[in-house]
Amino acid sequence: MSKKIRGISLLAFFLIIIGLVVVRSVTTSKAAEIKNLTSAEIDKARQFNQAPGPALAAGYFAPILTFHHIAPLPPQADKIEKNLHVLPADFNNMLQALIAGQYKLVFVSELADYLARGEKPPRDWVALSFDDGYEDFYTYVFPLLKQYNLKVSLYVITEMNGGVYLTRSQIKELDLSGLVEIGSHTVDHPVLAKLPPAKQMIELLRSKETLDALLGKPTKIICYPYGAYDKTTEVLAKQAGYQYGLTYNHRPLRDSRDLFAIDRVGVWSDMNVVKFLQGLSLRKP
Repeated sequence: MSKKIRGISLLAFFLIIIGLVVVRSVTTSKAAEIKNLTSAEIDKARQFNQAPGPALAAGYFAPILTFHHIAPLPPQADKIEKNLHVLPADFNNMLQALIAGQYKLVFVSELADYLARGEKPPRDWVALSFDDGYEDFYTYVFPLLKQYNLKVSLYVITEMNGGVYLTRSQIKELDLSGLVEIGSHTVDHPVLAKLPPAKQMIELLRSKETLDALLGKPTKIICYPYGAYDKTTEVLAKQAGYQYGLTYNHRPLRDSRDLFAIDRVGVWSDMNVVKFLQGLSLRKP
């Protein structure tokens, strides 16, 4: 390699390193800005997360179903793994049942936009969400979405790339298909509520910046790992630039008026999703 080419390569390398340092320092400085939020300031800021309007009565649950793995069970799967897996054939049956029941599958953001206006979405709307960004989504779910022309939402851990997780190129392909809405599941999948505010902000902001850059558009939704969050998390998520925040599987299910704590329900392999949705429609709120 000539001295000139070697010099250009070294210059390019140092420019990349400087760029990464600048991005990280900007993120860290933004995180530092929220260290001194008082409890009163957090409570005041959180009030603005509440959806307006009388249409969303207490107890109304927006129909958002949550999946993790769509794949065959691994050998000697324990109870937790079984709960996080839905077999591909069972998932296909669920999709067919939703189609037969004349349900319309929409992105979580489309459903949440109604909540933001204080309105109930149409009764036939349902959103399917997938957490963690496992590669089996690309193998088992994506072909079915293309076959039936259905839309779902997917929340990825941005530090994970390849192996049992989706690659960057797969995430871009899913997004470009128009059938998959990509959202953040943080950088490293921590329990956010156990982190100090500055570290929470780094997880929220850096993952958003990664996806914004990868997909060339703003990332609207943060999905809290393990469904865990606190009041501070909600405020920080809004400050980071998200429009909505998702939690998971509370008992009983939380209502959907708090736009940064929208609850979802987990799905297991033999769950009758249509019966569950019909039960929601019978509830008065």
